[in-house]
Amino acid sequence: MTARRIAVFWTAPPSHAFGLACLLANVATGAAAVLVDSSFSPRPFLDALDRSRTTVLHGSPSLFTSLLKARPEGVKGLRTGYVGGAAASSELFERLDSLGTRLLNLYGLTETGAVLSCRHGDPPEIRYRTAGEPLPGIEVELADSGEDDYGELLVRGAAVTPGYYNRPVENAAAFEEGWFHTGDLATLESGRLRIAGRAKELVHVGGFNVFPAEVEGVLLAHPDIAQAVVLGVPHPAMGEVLQAFVVPREDAKPTSAALLRFARERIAGYKLPYAIEIRSELPAVASGKPDRRALADSLVPTVALQAKAP
Repeated sequence: MTARRIAVFWTAPPSHAFGLACLLANVATGAAAVLVDSSFSPRPFLDALDRSRTTVLHGSPSLFTSLLKARPEGVKGLRTGYVGGAAASSELFERLDSLGTRLLNLYGLTETGAVLSCRHGDPPEIRYRTAGEPLPGIEVELADSGEDDYGELLVRGAAVTPGYYNRPVENAAAFEEGWFHTGDLATLESGRLRIAGRAKELVHVGGFNVFPAEVEGVLLAHPDIAQAVVLGVPHPAMGEVLQAFVVPREDAKPTSAALLRFARERIAGYKLPYAIEIRSELPAVASGKPDRRALADSLVPTVALQAKAP
């Protein structure tokens, strides 16, 4: 009897915590590995998927969103995979489930051993909204952050780093009585972890709290958008407003007004970006994630008025 072939396909660099976790899982199962550089064009990615007869795919929410845009019918034989690195919408999980691809939501940081929380056996209604219970040996606690129902996630356990090498200032800020301050805002739903976003990225718009990840998810749902980053920028009247940067898919030519019309049907008005800048590419850090600091530094001092969508 021939053993079932498992081919694992991933785009996260192995030098990054998420990529390393995927690589170790790959080695542990003895599966074939397919590593492909990420690209704005989906064609090389799809060609490699087909050639390798991939059964497992690991990547970011934007990768899976782009996959569904390029191939709405899904990928034949693709059974499962890890998604991590950013918040993923419940709609993404539900859509892939309907196509026979069961994603597992990961949450973790380099400091916590890459994977802190993930449970295979959770039912769909739990798996779509949370990262499941923390793994054995990991303790979590929520610190009061003053942000509605959310608290900063604190973690301790054998997998958590004891500290940063030769960085006493950073250690004093990040570690307290054995607990590591993740900087992420979260809630616990019956013991399952639900991550809302980075505390330092939370934007206060006219007294309302907005998590950029939610707005980015809406923009990424537009069929013409390959990448999206949303930042909070100062505003004289509102305190802060949202600024979006987007990269179109190959050959697509979206307009800011069209994107605002699309977003207005899906999120509350105070969550709409006041400006949407369309770029050919976004600066990136070593892990491949967009460089938010570089984008913030590139902004002009004044904020453009919100585009008027007819």
